[in-house]
Amino acid sequence: VSFRVPPNIIPKQEIYCICEHNDIIKVKRNDEHIYTKEISNKGIVKIVLPTAVNKIDGCDFTKNNSNVFTKGYDIDFFKNAENIDDVICKVQAQENKLIGFKCPLDFIVEPEEC
Repeated sequence: VSFRVPPNIIPKQEIYCICEHNDIIKVKRNDEHIYTKEISNKGIVKIVLPTAVNKIDGCDFTKNNSNVFTKGYDIDFFKNAENIDDVICKVQAQENKLIGFKCPLDFIVEPEEC
């Protein structure tokens, strides 16, 4: 299993991931009686996320001052009855450099590959 580490603004944030397997086994007692027993095996990984020192080059459309991205826009501020005020945020991508953006929860991201 692998995952992408999200930008983190909380000092030393910890995430615990668990691999778990449950099974039922047969056990034989000294008096030869056989019974079933449920067992559980777990592997636990404690991941400490580093605190982001620098903001990520990108756009946060949820608020004007982003804690994570270099540019922030409260997209709800730009709404109007004609729905014509789109907000364009330009990000210059560079090789081996992280970029990103954040949309409000009720928005859809297009195209899907984004």
